[in-house]
Order: sequence, then C-alpha cells, then structure tokens
Amino acid sequence: MARDIVVLQPAMASYRQAFLDAVDKQLPNDVKLAFHVGDAHFVSTVVTGVQSRLISSTGANRYVAGRRIGWQRGVTRAAIVADCCVVELNPRNINTWVVLIGRRLLRKRTLCWGHAWPRRGPASRSDRLRKVIRHLASGIIVYTQRQQQEIQEVEPAVRVFVAPNALYPARQLRPTVSVEPKKTFVWIGRLVDEKNPLLALAAFRRLAARHGDLHLDIVGAGPLRDGLEEAVQSYGLSHMVTFWGHESDPAVLGPLFSQAVASVCSGYVGLNVTQSLGFGCPVIWALDPLNAPEVCTLDQSNGYIYARGDAESLAAAMDSALEDHASRRIDRDEVSARVRNTYSAEAMSAGFLSAVLATERPRSGR
Repeated sequence: MARDIVVLQPAMASYRQAFLDAVDKQLPNDVKLAFHVGDAHFVSTVVTGVQSRLISSTGANRYVAGRRIGWQRGVTRAAIVADCCVVELNPRNINTWVVLIGRRLLRKRTLCWGHAWPRRGPASRSDRLRKVIRHLASGIIVYTQRQQQEIQEVEPAVRVFVAPNALYPARQLRPTVSVEPKKTFVWIGRLVDEKNPLLALAAFRRLAARHGDLHLDIVGAGPLRDGLEEAVQSYGLSHMVTFWGHESDPAVLGPLFSQAVASVCSGYVGLNVTQSLGFGCPVIWALDPLNAPEVCTLDQSNGYIYARGDAESLAAAMDSALEDHASRRIDRDEVSARVRNTYSAEAMSAGFLSAVLATERPRSGR
C-alpha cells in the first residue's frame, strides 16, 4: 500500500516549479504525495504560479488582522489522515497549529517546513511560538545547513532536515559563455518597500554621474514600478535603465546576470542571492537583520558589502565591482559551481524527500 504524504502550502510561487519537477522525477513509486496549495501567501504579492500533477488546489485562503493570521480552507481532513504531513513553520498559520496538535494526539508523524527563525532572528520574541511548534513536530525542514546547526546547538532534541532553497536545475546554473561582459548591473526582486529598489536607483544615479556608459536592468513587478519609472525619467536616466517586469526564465536571466558587473541587493538578501551566484554574477549586499539564510553563501570571493540604507556607500561598492569586473578578479565559473553543487532543484528535492520518507524516532527527551 502506497504511503500517503500531504504537504500544506498557502501558496507556491512560480520559482518553485523546478523543485516540483525534480520531486516528481525522484518520487518513489510506492509513495503518494500531494501538495495542497492555496492562492496567495501572507505577503499578497506572493501568489501561486506552479503547475504539476502533484498539486491539489485549495482555492482562496482566508486572512484576517491585516493578513497577519491566515487559514487554508478544506485541508484538515487530508492532513490529519495522511501517513505523514508537512505544514508551514509559521505560527501565524492556523492550519499549522490544528494539524500539529491533532496529529500529535494521534501519534502521527508531522514535519514543519520553513525558515528556522523569525525574520529578526532567534532572539525575537515571536520565536517563543516557533519553539513550541518545533517541539510539537516530529521534525523540521530548513533551507541551509547553517540553520540546521544553529537549531541543533540550542535544541538538540529537535530533528532537523535540510532542503536547500533552490530555483533552477543544476544544468541551468552556469554563466552564459556566449555573451560579452558589459558595464551593467542587475536588480531583481519584488518591487516593494522591503526590497528598497529606490535605494538602488539612487546609488546608480550617483555612479552614472561618474561613468556615462552604464546600464541598470530592473527585473521584477510590484506596486513601486510606476514610482520607479517616474524617478528614472526625472533623473534623465531613461536611456540607461530597462524595466523587464517579472521574469523567471533562466534563458532570459542567464545572459543578463552573465554579462553584468554585479547584482544589487538594496533591501534584505533572499533567493536573489543564489539566483545571481548560480549564473556566476557577484552580489552587492548589506548586513541586515532581515537577511534570509541564503546570506551564508556570500563572502569576499563573490560579493561586496555596503552600509545598509546608504546610497553613497552602495555607489562606492558598485564602483569597486566595476574595477574588479575590468580586472576579472572574480572567477565566475567558481562562483557558479559553488552554488550549483548545493542550491539546485535536485538537491532541494532530495533533501525534502529524505525528510518526508525518513522513519519516525522516539520522542524521548521531548
């Protein structure tokens, strides 16, 4: 009889497509796996955009209190009866509490999947709730080995698995050798306040005053686009800035990153880091308490640090990247290989399946 595994996700954005494809290919024949997916996440700009035979759509989620608390409809029965269930590691998700408590009473295996700590880190007051969740669960799935080590150091009783947060198959993570290097920078992400694209534009304006042959590619969609386009026009930079809108196709992004001097993170670091590094493009970034765990991939060999929120400091870092680009100081093949070996869709799928197919361990000491 096939093992029945259910995964609850409020939303799965288009960047999870390669992961789902890899899971489908690696899934054992004796396992029945279903991702029960809603329409949009707590962050309203994160919407479902994947297609797979493994997806079971649950329609519109319910959110209250300014989208701070949410509920995915019609999933409780499937989640409770499954042999193994995976819920979101998020205390604001009511499904997480209902399923964890119900399955704990039934002595059934339940995993939580997500970031190990709240956005503001393990010292955040909200981690008290996450700690309860971690100990109610049979285990948790996190995105980096560093997060795994951090949890095991402070909570050795918690079983921790790693599914590296990935966007593309390994074969697509490499520099595009057919493109010529240019004096361009790439900014990629949602055009929202948290990503602070206006800071990148302000820094680029300063740099353009010193270098007249630069270009900035802005890749992403969001509510700030109109304001950014107006700012570009008012700065007289329309001939130096291109808005690409939302784009996730590696056939398009690969050449953009491969020809660029660097990618610019003007807000917190997220998946855009492994995306950029995977194509061999160094990253300009700032120390920020909101940085996602993928920040652990950055060091002096593949990135440049600036003072958070400081346009002049960011412009100086971009200037340093220009100098290194001319001298070819950074080995782009090496930058790409490091990410390709760890943050591929295949590696993420393997880690995820290893977690959901693992056998239960006794709860002694819990």
